[in-house]
Amino acid sequence: MAVELGLGGVRLVAIEDGHFTPEATYLFPKWDWSQVDRAAAGADAAGRIRVPIGCFLVDGPAGPVLIDTGGGPDELSPPPFTTGKLPAGLARLGVAPADVAGIVHTHLHFDHFWGDLDPVGAAAFPNATIVLHADELAWGRGQERVAGWVRLVDEGRVRTVDGPDEAFPGIWAVEARGHTPGHLCFEVRGADAAALVLGDATHHPVQLDHPGWGARFDADPPAADATREALFDRLAGGDEVLAANHWPAWGRVVTDGGRRRFVPV
Repeated sequence: MAVELGLGGVRLVAIEDGHFTPEATYLFPKWDWSQVDRAAAGADAAGRIRVPIGCFLVDGPAGPVLIDTGGGPDELSPPPFTTGKLPAGLARLGVAPADVAGIVHTHLHFDHFWGDLDPVGAAAFPNATIVLHADELAWGRGQERVAGWVRLVDEGRVRTVDGPDEAFPGIWAVEARGHTPGHLCFEVRGADAAALVLGDATHHPVQLDHPGWGARFDADPPAADATREALFDRLAGGDEVLAANHWPAWGRVVTDGGRRRFVPV
């Protein structure tokens, strides 16, 4: 499934690479059903929520650039993740792997970067330059699941940024530490609109009301909570579209009666 947003000379397309369906209380240890409407949260009778694994295609001045690449071939993804739909999604848009000029990574958790590799471990996007935060690369080198990917660094396919920077024309890195040591969000700017891609700074719209309900996989929970609060304040105070890898929709954050509310586009 792909959903497209025009930003004025730049096309942003959300592509679902797959999904997983954890119990809400597992993914969010502080989740409290007494404070959440089950239907509004999209939960089933067992308290499971559907969490998309989203990637984004930016069709702009640099050519096709991907924001994250999903979990790679489905047979390589650990249960209960279902992944591997990105290549077919790109094909439906008329984008071949060799057309992709760049990839920017929010962070190095498998469901965001394993799509960089094909089933035999070679570069899935042979002409793409990969960009991520220098601190994320330093952290990732010590992670077992990143080991096979590091060959792309050795092949000279990867460059890093040290903070807020223009990764590619019209795509700006925004520091958002906490989920991992070098986690980034990306602001995509067109001529008359902008979107902020949040990566794993957030995993569910319920966090608008409960930014302190961090995900189990946040490496530094206090930093992740503070980052999430700051990003939601930024979105509520401006005109950027929220584009979240793990939310089922994108839209704007508004403040209503002292509470943040998500309005889908």
